[in-house]
Parts: sequence; C-alpha cells; structure tokens
Amino acid sequence: DRDQKSAMLLLEDCLIANKYDVKFFPTEALIKKFGGNPLVIKLIARVLAKEGPDVSQELLDVNLHQGMKEMFKQGLIYRRILKRIRSDDPDIVALAHPGLILRRVTPTIIKDVLAKPCELKDVDLVRAYSLFEKLASQIWLVERTTNAKVVLHRKDLRRSMLQFMVDDEREKALFIHTAAMDFYAKGKDEFLGATDQIFEACYHSLFTNTPISLPEGQEGRFVQRLGSDVENIPIIHRVKIKIAA
Repeated sequence: DRDQKSAMLLLEDCLIANKYDVKFFPTEALIKKFGGNPLVIKLIARVLAKEGPDVSQELLDVNLHQGMKEMFKQGLIYRRILKRIRSDDPDIVALAHPGLILRRVTPTIIKDVLAKPCELKDVDLVRAYSLFEKLASQIWLVERTTNAKVVLHRKDLRRSMLQFMVDDEREKALFIHTAAMDFYAKGKDEFLGATDQIFEACYHSLFTNTPISLPEGQEGRFVQRLGSDVENIPIIHRVKIKIAA
C-alpha cells in the first residue's frame, strides 16, 4: 500500500534525523497500528527518539479501541510523552500540558498566566525563572529563541494537540486563554513591542467569549504575525480574519 509505505518512510526519516538505525525499530508494525497521519507519526517519533528502541513494544501494547478518533489517538501518545519528561521537579509535568495552549513562554508568563491553572504553589519570580529553565531544557517540547528568557512551543506538536487539549480540559483552556489575553492587553510582556502584544491579546481573545477587535486595517499583519498558528483559531473567526486580510 502506497500510503502505508509513505508513512513508514516518514517515520524512518524522523528516526534517522535523530541518529537512530531504523532496523532496530518495528516501523511497519507501528504504522499498521497507529495509521499514517503525519502528526501522529511525528509524535511516535518523538517518543522513540527520546527513549530508544525499547519503548517500541510499549507503544505496540497500547490498547486502541476500534474507530478511535485521530484526535484522541494523538492525545494518547502525547500523554505518554508527558510521562517521560525527565526532570527532578514534578511541577514541570504540570506546567507542560496546559502550557502548550500558549504560543510562547517566559518566566513572567509562568508566574502570571500558568501558575494558577497548573495548580503550582508559591510561584514568585525566582521560582518562575527556575521552572522556565527546566522547561526550556525539554527540547522536544519547546525551542529557544535569540532571547534567553523566551521559548516557543514547537508548532507541529502544538497544532496536533491544541484541539485535543481544549476538548479534554475546556475550562482550564478557557482560563489560560483569558489570562493570556489580559496579560498581553495590559502590556505585561517585557520582551514584546506594543503592536505584537495587541496581536497576542487578540489571538487568545478569539478562544474566549469576549474577542478583542483588531486595530482597523491590521488583519494582514495579524495573519502574518501568527503564521501557521492562524489555523488554530476557531473557524468562525478564522474565516472573517482571512477574508479581511
């Protein structure tokens, strides 16, 4: 089957990129079990690249119900990745899952936006900096920027998991979007200019019940600023913004 072969090649390419010899992995069996969705394949590759061949059988032993929706299949694999976070700080796991709702993370965002919904206690700025550095070391989850105090969530992982997270923890997701909207609307990000903060506030507002209107004529810049993240916006708003842009 051509689609299955293409899926196997993608998985093998991901493993080779992580300097693994594909002959040690049951790639055909994994594709037969999980299907050929590229996002699912990349999630599987993340698990394998992090843990090596020994985890292959563990994935093959996962009980997938017949007809399981793609979103929940992705979610299942993502949760297994979360369980494999290597840190001496248990708060990193609590931070990593709902935190993926955000496009970017800084120490101040951890303190002002994520601490409460992630149920982290006693997060002052010193603690937030410590958590930030530990989160930044999870290179499968985030990527560093030219600013040592800013990381971005990896787009492919975020896009594959965002809808699952919203459906799985709707109330928590709404809280984070609302808190992020307020954070940027008040200009509290010390590393972004005023216009970019307006755009970030508008982006998060589109996931709440009180969307913020973009400055007139700024739709094109807004779409450009979001890049592929524009596809994450609820479709009713996405269509209006794209038409206006």
